[in-house]
Amino acid sequence: MASEFFLYIGEDNFAYDNLSLKENIEYWLAIRNVTFSQDVRDKSIKYLFDEINLDKKFYQLSFGQKKKLQLLLLMLVNKPVWIDDPFNGLDKKSIKKITTLISKKAENKGIILLSSHQDIEINEHKTVNLK
Repeated sequence: MASEFFLYIGEDNFAYDNLSLKENIEYWLAIRNVTFSQDVRDKSIKYLFDEINLDKKFYQLSFGQKKKLQLLLLMLVNKPVWIDDPFNGLDKKSIKKITTLISKKAENKGIILLSSHQDIEINEHKTVNLK
């Protein structure tokens, strides 16, 4: 089954507006049967968000915070193949963090299919320009 190997999170409808950030994360992990220690989950959240109120409702998040939630879900569910446009709406600091995660995924024989309008610097990657 293909869904065992890849995860795509679209720009829309990946979270529930009236659920908190924490509730959305817990929901995603539950429906995908993913369990983590609280410590691992908290470190992952802190890595991407630095400081954020986990009780904040999804609709209250900025575009960049919503994007970080998408990426956090990719990271926590951790399928062998990720499909995303990972840099859209993120600041330079967040882009650097995501680039590090993508490089680590590639080093561990993971596959990331991404599209981007930005130059990317990822070790051991193959680039196909569709111009």
